[in-house]
Amino acid sequence: MTSSISNKIASHVYSKIGPLQTNYLADYSSAKAELAELRRSANNPKASFKIWSLVFDNLDEELIGKGDRFNRAERALLTTFQLYAIHQQSSNKPMHVTAKTTGAEQSFPQGLGTAVRRIANPNDSDDWEQAILRRFSSVVNASTFEGTKHHLRGLIQIFRAKDIPLNYGLLAKDLYRLQFPEAVQSVHLRWARELYQRSPETSKTAEVSA
Repeated sequence: MTSSISNKIASHVYSKIGPLQTNYLADYSSAKAELAELRRSANNPKASFKIWSLVFDNLDEELIGKGDRFNRAERALLTTFQLYAIHQQSSNKPMHVTAKTTGAEQSFPQGLGTAVRRIANPNDSDDWEQAILRRFSSVVNASTFEGTKHHLRGLIQIFRAKDIPLNYGLLAKDLYRLQFPEAVQSVHLRWARELYQRSPETSKTAEVSA
């Protein structure tokens, strides 16, 4: 596992989801059909050939597998595209973002922990917020890739209901790295830091209140 591979995975996601999202929001029927096919493939272990172009078209040779199963990079990419399709369904807002910008001051990635924090404060005892955090905890505690994918899907559906976007390039990198036992703690640590880190808006409010 190298950072160059995970960066190539993120770049591939950006190159594919960006145009797909633009076309979907412009009401192109082809984009709607492609997202629908991706959602169907998420419920079927045998991915439809119709969505293979997203994974393999212009994919860096270093990421292409050689066996009769998806390799780690391909699995991360396919899962990312499927989750994005679920997230974007019926929404007229972009659910994939490359960064979150606060005015003209700061731009920062919208990682998984950041997205959860926009819905729930980990220090709040509210039952609804704690229920969301339990879902997030299920993602973190999943012991298999399929378990991670299953619990992520539930979390993504909450994001969709709340219009909370996500950086799918970052998620793809995370899904790739989570398949290496030595990298799991690092991914989870970054999610935790995102979850507990105050956003610039929160920091500014606290300063004004003081």
